[in-house]
Amino acid sequence: MSTKKPGNRRPDDPAAATDSAAVLRSGLALSSLTPQQLWVDYTGVGGGMSLAEVIEVLRGARGVSDYEHNLLAQALNDHFTEQGLDHPVAYASDREDLPTRSTRGLRRR
Repeated sequence: MSTKKPGNRRPDDPAAATDSAAVLRSGLALSSLTPQQLWVDYTGVGGGMSLAEVIEVLRGARGVSDYEHNLLAQALNDHFTEQGLDHPVAYASDREDLPTRSTRGLRRR
């Protein structure tokens, strides 16, 4: 386990890649979005990675900065809030040992 705080991780840190992939994959699995739809929403909130790069992040094959992780999490969380649900996908500063916040957070507003 890394002793670095998540907010200090670099994109080439293997622990950061694994953490981000787990968090984002969990969020994607809870949503009805495809990776392609996530990418479109991610670019809509200012993301600059290509679809292929986002898929690599989801697979854990590519590290991602906290900033890019947060944009992907924002795109997923926006989807959940549009459905009247809470936002279950952890942002970089919220990541610790668990991939996502409890799915009990998926409640109607």
